Amino acid sequence: MASYYLASNPNLPNNGCDIHRVCPEGCPNLPPPVERINLGDLPDSKTAIHVARRKFYNHAHLIDGCAHCTNSTPHETLN
Repeated sequence: MASYYLASNPNLPNNGCDIHRVCPEGCPNLPPPVERINLGDLPDSKTAIHVARRKFYNHAHLIDGCAHCTNSTPHETLN
């Protein structure tokens, strides 16, 4: 499992038009800690995106996976 983050807090003002990216820890696109929300340790990016969209359902249409890591996330097995 990896730690996933939501880049750019949807609850902050002036972020209504931004796309909020879900990134794993270690992603080169991960913003500084003040500009991200920890989604927790999750099995894969698809689960992380689902968690982020449920947590911020009013902004779900603005939440997507990081283009750099979502497609290259290695397949991980669940224990």
